[in-house]
Amino acid sequence: MQERLRDKSRDRMAASLEAADIQAEMVDRDLGRPEEKIRTMQLLGKTSLGLIDILADSPISWINVVRTKRQDKNGPARYRVVFGIPDQSIPMNHKQLKLKTFRKKIFPLFGKVTDVSWRGEANTSLLAKTLSEDEEIDRVVTDLGDMWIFTHPNEFQGWTIETNKLFSPHPPVVTIDRWEALKKIANYVISSPIGRP
Repeated sequence: MQERLRDKSRDRMAASLEAADIQAEMVDRDLGRPEEKIRTMQLLGKTSLGLIDILADSPISWINVVRTKRQDKNGPARYRVVFGIPDQSIPMNHKQLKLKTFRKKIFPLFGKVTDVSWRGEANTSLLAKTLSEDEEIDRVVTDLGDMWIFTHPNEFQGWTIETNKLFSPHPPVVTIDRWEALKKIANYVISSPIGRP
């Protein structure tokens, strides 16, 4: 009974990665890995459904599937997908770095996306410009919706990319093109000089 009621969104994400030939495996919840706490807020109901480790050679080494809202009478459950990018050159104690996409549409709330740009604090402007000028990244943001990039002082040595679009195998949202674009974002942030001592 408990298994039937369990939120299987992480399972669907893992199946979607497998369908795209991306080697990955779900991490045993009993291990209590600290990455499960990244971008969760237990008191506000934003809970991790568990991690997925990426086994292939990739700057993205794990994915945390976080449910930000349970399904209720007002609508379906909502999620965030957090892609973890370890980076030993980021000091543990630093001022958090944040970047966010802005999608310009024909009409403000709906319609076709006509442009994608990234914005952050002054010290992230060069990285934001690089990401904004990459057409492959523009396409994945257009498809999957707005994205965020964070560092996590005293919590995780590295970066995360985040989207609110939960991947699922029907229809398959994880494609090789989209995965390669996410890896490209990860490589840009790793090679960026910001946040270093």
